[in-house]
Amino acid sequence: GRDTQQEKAKSPSGEETPREEETPSIEETTSGEDTTSSEETPSGEETPSVEETNSGEDATTTSGEDTTSGQHTPRRKKYSEVFLDITCIESNVHFTRFRKRQKAFRNVFSEVRRTVEGYFGANGVLAFDAYIHLLKAFAAKLPGSALTGFQATCIGLFTLQIGHFKLKPTYSLALSFFEGFLRFCIFFYGDSPHSWNFSYRQYAIDLSHGGRWISRQCWGWRSELYFMAAEESMKCPFDERVNVAHSLDPTLVSQEANSLLQRSFTSHHPLFAKGAGGGGGRPARDGGDD
Repeated sequence: GRDTQQEKAKSPSGEETPREEETPSIEETTSGEDTTSSEETPSGEETPSVEETNSGEDATTTSGEDTTSGQHTPRRKKYSEVFLDITCIESNVHFTRFRKRQKAFRNVFSEVRRTVEGYFGANGVLAFDAYIHLLKAFAAKLPGSALTGFQATCIGLFTLQIGHFKLKPTYSLALSFFEGFLRFCIFFYGDSPHSWNFSYRQYAIDLSHGGRWISRQCWGWRSELYFMAAEESMKCPFDERVNVAHSLDPTLVSQEANSLLQRSFTSHHPLFAKGAGGGGGRPARDGGDD
């Protein structure tokens, strides 16, 4: 009738064996102490803290071992850094305008994507998505804030709206779109004399109503791009309308576009060496109807 679990068990040598430790209660494990931060993993390395796991490495694979089974597991890829732009808006009026401008961009983006799908089917959707990645990659390579990813995307949408591209058998659909974008940047934002009738000095870009040219709104900006229908619907004063291209550097954008076009879209490039002719010789206006 005695409770044998309350007695200490003895080994054959007569020494007492330690009694099994009791499992901590829920209150003990949640009392605020970190029960794992001071313990070591089977590999001998301390378990990283929350700050360490958020620093860009995968804490579960630092030692290259599975801490639950002791078996080696493949190392996972490290997390890449992510940069976020945070906009703080204190005014309800400005916040409402901000949301409407965002909605205008999404509507244009979806409309252009549907149009490409209507012309080229499922392949057109894939090409459009790849084209957007190319635009952002081009912007990321430019120094400073000469061209942001959002600005490049808006200009790229406009070139599709006005049909500023030419399909070629040696290019994929996405590359055809991208070449048209580069040619547009070369001639629209360039300062050298050319035969094209449109220049950032005389015209602004409006992504509303399927894409159109409008006269310059403010000569204080180097170049201009608007969602004018959204601005007009909100009855924004001229000095409060948002110019998407406010920080764009026209000269640098034109130069970098021309440099990339010469390096990549010629008959000497490995991608197009087997094709007939190159893509670098025709003026921008030949890439599509204005």
